[in-house]
Amino acid sequence: MKSITTNKLLIVLLFWEGDKEQSMRLARLLADLEPKHSEQADFLFVARFDSKHDDQTVRYVSRKFNVHTHISKRRGTGWPMGCNGVFFGMLEWVYHKISAGLVPSYKSILVLGGDGAPLRADWISHFVNNQQAGIFVSGALVRGEYGARDHINGDCALLSGDLQFLRWLTLDIADISVVAGWDWVLADQFRQRGWKDLPFVKSVWNFPRPFTQENWDSEVNSGTVWFHGVKGFSLLNLCRKNLL
Repeated sequence: MKSITTNKLLIVLLFWEGDKEQSMRLARLLADLEPKHSEQADFLFVARFDSKHDDQTVRYVSRKFNVHTHISKRRGTGWPMGCNGVFFGMLEWVYHKISAGLVPSYKSILVLGGDGAPLRADWISHFVNNQQAGIFVSGALVRGEYGARDHINGDCALLSGDLQFLRWLTLDIADISVVAGWDWVLADQFRQRGWKDLPFVKSVWNFPRPFTQENWDSEVNSGTVWFHGVKGFSLLNLCRKNLL
């Protein structure tokens, strides 16, 4: 059965028990930012194998998005194996569901972690408008220090919905065996296939809490649309204050 091709984005929110509350607050925020049921994106919640979905949040988000849920079958825990496992568990769902014609063939897959948030209400449009042929991974390009490799941060990564690309990731790569994150390990292969830095996405490792109004104003003035790297609720609270 052939999937229906769509220009829609599939927003994927990955979570485990340790960041579940923050992730669910983010999901509700993203729903609240939509003025009506989205025609630009669908939504997929992906829980780690040992986590459950928050049914109330799923129902809440379904008011504004077509929603899917999946519990990863990968058994990894801790960093980075837990993160890698839920990512590849998500890919298994996406690739096989598209291949079987059970969900649309999305133009792009936007992988999100719970520690990010938008700084503009029209944030989805920025990702939709940057879905570019020949680019397979895009997002915040993190420069490696002291000769280390550059990589696109995986906590806000826009992946091509090209089925051959998804097949390569899901079936050929399938997993990461070294003790490092998938985004860093696969960086050279992503670069060779085609990647792109999105200047409106910013990723900061270990951002000092809290995220203040001064931080917000500075990021907005510099053109940041999505900011990643804030643990806790300070960024989410500012999003509600400033965007709603």
